[in-house]
Amino acid sequence: MYGIGYMISGDRIIITPQKTVTVHPGTIQFIHKNLIHRTTYISEGIYENIDIKFRESVAEYIISVIGQERFNMLYDQISITLAPQAIEQIDQLVKLIEHEWNNYDNYSNTIIQGLVIQFFVTALRGQTFSSQNDVILKETHFSLINAIHYVQCHYVEDPSLRETAEAVHLSDSYLSRLFTSRLDTTYSRFLTGIKISHAMALLVK
Repeated sequence: MYGIGYMISGDRIIITPQKTVTVHPGTIQFIHKNLIHRTTYISEGIYENIDIKFRESVAEYIISVIGQERFNMLYDQISITLAPQAIEQIDQLVKLIEHEWNNYDNYSNTIIQGLVIQFFVTALRGQTFSSQNDVILKETHFSLINAIHYVQCHYVEDPSLRETAEAVHLSDSYLSRLFTSRLDTTYSRFLTGIKISHAMALLVK
């Protein structure tokens, strides 16, 4: 199924074979039905994200309204940041979709499709283009992914910055700069976030 997500609080990264993007409050994620991806925490605190999934038939309806080119553009970007006014509109649309879903009747399917169309149009109108590049490419992309993977696999051992840097064949100073410049967090905060996410998962079980 296709997915759209709306970040309310917390910070995450979405890792795909082509690129990695950072996701912050006030951003929308567009996850294609065929996209292989992983997500992980990059900050402490509460993470809250609204996810909406829909089938191919709904995607075809959306494309008939906004066009294939704009639809592809959003899903190629994966994540977009919204202007403040657009955030208010998206907040309201999410509440309306949730209300309609919780009070489902014979008219709800049509109403929800209409609200999802509004969601896409609001995203297109309200996206901002920051000078800060959230997309990590080429060798920097793979170096950071390798470091993230190492931390996720060895977080129980509490690996230091130097241990992780050595494991992925980087200097500790360079790896530290990657975390702060690309993920807007320090290595130690990222490691703490991984520990918290696993602890929360254990508490839920």
